Amino acid sequence: MDIDANKNIYIAGYCYSSDSDGLILKLNSTGHEVWNATYGDASGSDSIYSIVVCGGLLYVSGQTNSWGLTSSRGFIALYSSIDGHFMWNFTWNGPNSEDTIVDLQIDRHCNIYALGSSVEPALSSMISIQKYNSTKNLLWKVDYYGPGDVYTGALLLSPNQDRLYVTGGIDNGLMTPQDLFLFKYSSEGNLLGNWTWDYSDNDMGKNLLIDSYGNLFIIGDTLASTSGSDAFIMKANFANSGNSPFSNPLDLFILLLILLIIMAPALTILIFIVYKKRRK
Repeated sequence: MDIDANKNIYIAGYCYSSDSDGLILKLNSTGHEVWNATYGDASGSDSIYSIVVCGGLLYVSGQTNSWGLTSSRGFIALYSSIDGHFMWNFTWNGPNSEDTIVDLQIDRHCNIYALGSSVEPALSSMISIQKYNSTKNLLWKVDYYGPGDVYTGALLLSPNQDRLYVTGGIDNGLMTPQDLFLFKYSSEGNLLGNWTWDYSDNDMGKNLLIDSYGNLFIIGDTLASTSGSDAFIMKANFANSGNSPFSNPLDLFILLLILLIIMAPALTILIFIVYKKRRK
């Protein structure tokens, strides 16, 4: 989802009849539909995973095997954000049989930063970080295979647009639990740092956020308990003189407990007021 300067809302996903098509919805600030558009044809399945609005332009990415493709490919497509008409698209064919452009970021010059995933089911997976200019020309590409499978999470361009962060999950191919990874690149594709984080079994970074002070937050999940996976949010600290930027995450249960403790006096007063009114 993305929101433009006029508070219009853009939502991406897929719709399904006989096969799935990528779906784009534009809603105004009151939630009423302005227009909708689909991506794909009747011959294959298509899904949109990322959407970014840039002025009068709307960029989407995902996975397609329409138009006679014999395997799934990642794609990037451009639409008008004004009326939803299709402008252009291109596909990415990775080294494996199931390719997806999972996430997108657009800079002030409308250069496109893309995070791709290429998977061979039951065999291997890798990720690809790519930069294209506004006319679809590839400027640079960094492929990462890792010692084992690599799973894509999210891509984030820093507010001043000189840093690019990538997160996801990685294993070392030795049947050990999956670790969260964080890569830091310059806007020109130079690796500035890479870290892994092992909190428990199968840790995965799924989203990235930067606040107004430049603090980076990682949101994901971990198999930290026997009952299943737990969600977490973690703040990365890059002032650690080259050491790991990771600290212990805040489990969402702990966050809720803290909020309840903070709100307890107000809740007590509210319950007392309601009780007194009912007694009257």
